[in-house]
Amino acid sequence: GEGSVVAVLLGRTPDLVAAFLGAWRAGAAYVPLDPAAPDERTAHVLADAAAAVLVTDGTHAARFTGRFEGRVLDVGTVAETTDNTAGTRRTQPVPAVADDPSRLAYLMYTSGSTGRPKGVAVEHGSLLTMLRASQAHLDFGQGPDDAWLALAQVTFDISCTELFMPLVAGGRLVLAREQEQRDHAAQLRLIDEHEVSHLQVAPTHWQLLLDAGLGRRPIVGQTGGEPCPPALARELSRRLMRFINEYGLTETTIAATRWDADDAATGVPVGRPYPHVTAYVLDDRLQPVPYGVTGELCVGGDGLARGYHGRPGLTAAAFVPDPYGLAGSRLYRTGDRARMRPDGTLEFAGRADGQVKIRGRRVETGEVQGVLVEHPAVAQAFVTVHGSGPEAALVGYWTPAPHAEPTTDGELLDHCARRLPDYMLPALLVGLERLPLTRHNKVDTAALPVPDLAAALADEPYSAPEGPVEEALAEIWSEVLFGDPAARPVGARQGFFRIGGNSVRAARVIARVQEEFDVELPLSAVFERPTVRGLAAAVEEAVRAEIESLTEAELALAQREYQP
Repeated sequence: GEGSVVAVLLGRTPDLVAAFLGAWRAGAAYVPLDPAAPDERTAHVLADAAAAVLVTDGTHAARFTGRFEGRVLDVGTVAETTDNTAGTRRTQPVPAVADDPSRLAYLMYTSGSTGRPKGVAVEHGSLLTMLRASQAHLDFGQGPDDAWLALAQVTFDISCTELFMPLVAGGRLVLAREQEQRDHAAQLRLIDEHEVSHLQVAPTHWQLLLDAGLGRRPIVGQTGGEPCPPALARELSRRLMRFINEYGLTETTIAATRWDADDAATGVPVGRPYPHVTAYVLDDRLQPVPYGVTGELCVGGDGLARGYHGRPGLTAAAFVPDPYGLAGSRLYRTGDRARMRPDGTLEFAGRADGQVKIRGRRVETGEVQGVLVEHPAVAQAFVTVHGSGPEAALVGYWTPAPHAEPTTDGELLDHCARRLPDYMLPALLVGLERLPLTRHNKVDTAALPVPDLAAALADEPYSAPEGPVEEALAEIWSEVLFGDPAARPVGARQGFFRIGGNSVRAARVIARVQEEFDVELPLSAVFERPTVRGLAAAVEEAVRAEIESLTEAELALAQREYQP
């Protein structure tokens, strides 16, 4: 009923969209649930949202028996009674609901800083205003042939653009199925088969589409959610009809600013606000900072969410009175850092809570990341901090740009040194074939290899390898890194990535180790133990584990084979 909340837990079928629209038709708001989420988290969302109804299917209904006190509606068993005499279907009439822009449209749950998800409450007026502004900027709905390929998880607010823009503008919705969300070749087939005209995915996802053979296509592409490398923006602006970088948060109703890329872009700003949005770069006292100075990006206007569901204190802290707007207007303090150019264009400068201290100096990891991706040999980069206190060190992860001249970590450090003060230089660079991604195609920080900084950054003089395993490994390293073991011997405590190693060379080392010692080691072993001594210990552990797994007969056979 009107004012209630309907939870929706469904797969990617037409029933999903129908459930959302049905909730609105009844005057309710919907809260989308992730079928892959743990039951405990889903149960918390159901309770926190005070959902009156759970719309789901037989696959998921049993999961919440006894855990959800509201009504469970199984879309697979909903029966419509039939009037046999008249031969017509009878359905319960839905009471008319007056149009009210302030009525709640949806609750979108995002991760909370305390680990407890919080529900962002968005009203119909904010959603419709955003969809209309985006429709105008993207020229979507110029005819019924316009089609949007929907790939985002419904628990991610960009899904609202994908699902509802075609309905608002009169275009077509192409809803990718679960297996197609993970298959980039299948996504290209969907684009071709359904003549998709518009698509928005994260920068890392765009790179995967390029790798899968995106080529040149007559579509309007959009990205957001994380910084976009300039090289990627240039490439996509050449291959697509248009390529737009959009910025926003769930609290600003999908998006707040946008920027059209071109093939000469040296950076990727987040652009200027949509017409219904105001944006300021302010200091801690909510006073404007000068052009070019980094401050907190604060967003106002008609696109703000109502607040956090059931969290008045958190809402009051994040949604503050707007000192520059009309009476009663609000600003959302995004927690993002930004700079404003004299022409009003905004540049993203990382998260405020991503600010770290290195040797007593404040460092914005987003700025270091931006410098890395400016190098022509780098496709993508992600910078984070490992360690704490005096042991804190910046680590940069990067992927090579296709068709670019190969580079080394040393060359990349030199590139950074020309643009950053010494305290902002990464202590270690780790080359990867690809950045690990979450289900929302953002960088999965938990899946990044954790380097042994103590070993990798040890500034010790050469120490000779000890024992046959260390000696063999040192020779393998020298061959892989320098071509000739005699040209440059490798010490037992020298860091692999500090002396020219990267993910490709690490893979070669692992292959050689397998040949030499007849054991299997994961590639992560080089990242986790990046010295000859550390890797030798890993080899010895693997050999012992293999011996312990042998049967008595296999041990006896091995002893006979190796007896002189």
